[in-house]
Amino acid sequence: MNNDRIPENVQKEYIKPADFRKRLAISRAVYCRAVKGNRIFEEEFGKSKRIEWYQNRTTFIQTCRDPKRYSPESIKARQIKRGIIAPPPEGELIADNLLKAKELELDEEFAATKTKREAESIKQLYLAKQAKLRFLKDAGTLMETSEVISELEQLAIRLRKQFLAIPARVSEIFASIEDSKEINKILKEELTHVLSNFKYEIKDNTRNKLSEDPEESQED
Repeated sequence: MNNDRIPENVQKEYIKPADFRKRLAISRAVYCRAVKGNRIFEEEFGKSKRIEWYQNRTTFIQTCRDPKRYSPESIKARQIKRGIIAPPPEGELIADNLLKAKELELDEEFAATKTKREAESIKQLYLAKQAKLRFLKDAGTLMETSEVISELEQLAIRLRKQFLAIPARVSEIFASIEDSKEINKILKEELTHVLSNFKYEIKDNTRNKLSEDPEESQED
């Protein structure tokens, strides 16, 4: 099914706004922006509103920044992530993706040491793993290594700045204290304060990442 094309001689299908959002797996905010931008047209049906599915879907996808986000696979992944539909059994998922996977060209020297059946089994296993990785990435449960490294670097920089700020806060206090135990106590409190704040900062950052809607961060 091609989302970018209206089937010929198809009858118009009018659906509720909520059903339109579910079919494309988009948030209410993205839907409202599209309506205000005249990319989705609502029609009055008595006291309620309806949207003609085929024409509005086509217009919405063609005018978004990344039409690939609305391929059947991407939509299905978001629907599963948001609980709109149930995830398929793993075997069904792999079989479905294998049908769409590109042929893997095995190295000639490697292939020469394998029987046809062995080589085919290795190829199918490789394609199955690749399909699963793509699915997990589309569902938002898998991150690129570069993204993780970048996030860790930013966290390390923020932690370093917080530690370097400690001397400026306590230097004057320490200048008036001669008791080493009191200095030790204050220093421990400062370090505990920094680490506790950093701990909650990581939790908040993780929570925001998990709840972040890709649609909200990309203007369609």
